[in-house]
Amino acid sequence: MKTKMKHKFTNLMNTKETKTNSALLTNDKCLRLIEDVKRAKESQKKVPRDYWLQQHYDILVIRGIEKLIVPMKETDTEVVFYITKDDLFDVLYDTHLAIGHGGRDRMVKELNKKYKNITQGHIKSFLDNCEACQQKKKIENKGVVVKPMVSQHLNSRCQMDLIDVQSHPDGNYKFIM
Repeated sequence: MKTKMKHKFTNLMNTKETKTNSALLTNDKCLRLIEDVKRAKESQKKVPRDYWLQQHYDILVIRGIEKLIVPMKETDTEVVFYITKDDLFDVLYDTHLAIGHGGRDRMVKELNKKYKNITQGHIKSFLDNCEACQQKKKIENKGVVVKPMVSQHLNSRCQMDLIDVQSHPDGNYKFIM
């Protein structure tokens, strides 16, 4: 499933809409952004891109590994991470299992607490390939097709309902018309 999903995410990233404004970061792009943010913080003479970088990104070091995060405000209690393409499947899989194969809306709510750049398209692609979710997916019932009967004369047709009450008869009466 992991290989299949990585292929789907790659295809999703290569669509026309996401090529120009991709939310998902490759490892190389993430490393470049981390270096750019470090440089922007250390530079004495800042250019507009440095201010933009500091407004949108920050770095958090966890066990010696630098992670790209959303800059925290004083009121924030949770750290919000940017996820890379390689880590996407693992994060989606773990979250999906943690919420008990919950649907798209539950996953979006849970993922938005911890991650910034996971789109609903990524979540939908993941859920479309989850075998357990596909098995429990409700099959759409096709309704009864009603074909109207057109009559030529007034009162030439009639309709009546027959209700079966054989399980609770009223004396000899087992039906209601």
